[in-house]
Amino acid sequence: MYALNEKGVPISRSRLEKIALWWSLEYRYARAFAAVRFAAGTWYVVLAVILCSYGYYWGAALLPATVAQFWAGYRLTVAAQVQTEQGYDRRNYHGRKQTAPTAQVAPTAQPAHV
Repeated sequence: MYALNEKGVPISRSRLEKIALWWSLEYRYARAFAAVRFAAGTWYVVLAVILCSYGYYWGAALLPATVAQFWAGYRLTVAAQVQTEQGYDRRNYHGRKQTAPTAQVAPTAQPAHV
């Protein structure tokens, strides 16, 4: 269930991503949750602008949450691209089978039947 880079090594995640338990579900449906994260970040920006325009400057405190939403959406977008490149499917989350190259064996000469 780990995304692999081009060398077959699992992509490392940040400590925040390792702590967050809900990210396993978000990585399974990475594209959908990335859209949700970007929509939430956009809503936070709109809300902060509205609050600051009416003089409620505590609305600027939403900006760190906005950055976190956009960062999480970006990470999910990268994960979705890696999953697509490796052939992951939402319904069958196993990816393409990695097969080891096999050695070519020269055919042996068959004795002629007399």
